[in-house]
Amino acid sequence: MTTAHEKILKTKETKSAIENRLRSLESSHGLDLEARGRFNLKKQGEEVVIFLDEENTNQKNTSVFNTLKFASILKWLEKKLSF
Repeated sequence: MTTAHEKILKTKETKSAIENRLRSLESSHGLDLEARGRFNLKKQGEEVVIFLDEENTNQKNTSVFNTLKFASILKWLEKKLSF
């Protein structure tokens, strides 16, 4: 069973991690990394590379297709919204 002191330490660690994450998102570099990771965005002239393993290939191909379809929609939105 955890003590109150251990719970306080865990809560402080969680708070610190959240504050660090927020600080990183306040910078343009952090925001750029988040957008790239979460929405598969890329800058003009860059390419996205997707690595597949041999296990569950059909399932992953469907997932890759959906990711690429989403990426093409985002690319269209970027052009329309002048990102």
